[in-house]
Amino acid sequence: MKRFVIAGGPCSGKTTLLEELNRRGYAVKPEIARGIIAAEQERAAKDPSYMPVLPWTDLFAFQRIVFERMLVRDQTTEDVCFFDYGQGDTFSFCIEGKVPPPKGALEAAKNAGYTTIFLLDQLPHYQTDGERKEDEQRARRLHAIIHDTYKQLGYPLVKVPLMPVSQRADFVLQMAGLAKIFKPVSMRTAQRGLEMLSLNKETFDSVIKQHQGPIIIDFWASYCGPCKTLEITFEKLAKDYAGRLGFAKLNIEENEGIAQQFDILGLPCLVVFNNGVEIDRYVGNFPEASIRRKIEATLAKITELTKVI
Repeated sequence: MKRFVIAGGPCSGKTTLLEELNRRGYAVKPEIARGIIAAEQERAAKDPSYMPVLPWTDLFAFQRIVFERMLVRDQTTEDVCFFDYGQGDTFSFCIEGKVPPPKGALEAAKNAGYTTIFLLDQLPHYQTDGERKEDEQRARRLHAIIHDTYKQLGYPLVKVPLMPVSQRADFVLQMAGLAKIFKPVSMRTAQRGLEMLSLNKETFDSVIKQHQGPIIIDFWASYCGPCKTLEITFEKLAKDYAGRLGFAKLNIEENEGIAQQFDILGLPCLVVFNNGVEIDRYVGNFPEASIRRKIEATLAKITELTKVI
């Protein structure tokens, strides 16, 4: 069972991303807090004598309700599920608000069994609403506390950079090991029903450092004839090596800084990274069989390096 948390401070795009993941067929569990706030406000509107339990009136009582309902929500039976906030977030809001966490909250956060925490970078234009009262400064403080809390709890933490929601979903699914390859980068790829990430300067570092397992990057350019020939082979390899090796592409014409950083002087150039470290590179238009042999040798090398570490 894989349990992923979509986390981040207020106004980081969690709801939009979860809606996109749900549209793609993945099970999602909504945020508990917003539902409670809406219900409490509605009850108070109908009954003026009722004192609603809200985070800006009684944070401790409010977080206790959130915690109890989250325990029920998180008892999911889906093989794969994405959660809008997790138990660590309840603990984080209490820390920021300087109130004691609900009894059992820390133990629940430690034992929640989350596979990965995806921490979304906050959106550039902060907005409040009827259920989000935090100002921008407090929202950023909460974001930092959430990051530190999950890190201290020992959960794998992946930062999700700012980009269109479809690309954020592609990124999350790839890092979660749920997508064979990334978003379409050519009509041929799209027609074959494959997905391939087109990396850029905003996503490159996050992908090579946080990808679960090794990943091979195809550095290419539109003026490179052999790069176009290699494209078909690369797509085929991506399908065959799904689960063992990640695949992505980077256009060096649009990302000259990255090409210079990694001394990409000849094309085509395939570079294999593991945990952010370059392991091997293959420069030239090799036949498919040759690339397969090189990949197998590289994967064997990574296995040996892992044993040494």
